[in-house]
Amino acid sequence: MSASGGIFSTVKRKIELARTMKNQGYSNVEIGRRLGINESTVRDFLRPSVERETVAKSKDENQAFKRDRASVLKAKGYTNLEIAQSLDIPENTVRDLLRSDVAEPKLEIEKRVERLELAVGTLAQWLVQAQTGFSARDAEGIEKILRGDTEPQEPEGDASEESAAT
Repeated sequence: MSASGGIFSTVKRKIELARTMKNQGYSNVEIGRRLGINESTVRDFLRPSVERETVAKSKDENQAFKRDRASVLKAKGYTNLEIAQSLDIPENTVRDLLRSDVAEPKLEIEKRVERLELAVGTLAQWLVQAQTGFSARDAEGIEKILRGDTEPQEPEGDASEESAAT
């Protein structure tokens, strides 16, 4: 069983236990205490699954709305404090919203660029090797010349013969 399967089965088991305990008359606070979870989590567990999904979706949509609205207001020149007052949220939340608006896509783009650069470099090496017959060792030699590491190296067989002769 995968690690995520274990987590999901544990949560599913806690949901079943919470529902059973509720049917037996336990309060949400008592259920939470016995299962080691917050009362708000117990309430979430006791909601019908469709309602839980709807609540999660509406939270995501609300967060997306706030992020978009904060970006628009920032572009219009509003300060973070003014944005916070307009959206009725703390100022540090505005900073987080604006940071996630730029940071997450930027990070993803940077990762993609790195992967593309690596892929292009690999393809270029393959192409050079296919067209010229150069091996990886030949390519290393060319790179050394381009970097300026042009110290002459004697073939391995010649150096051993000279030391044996002396």
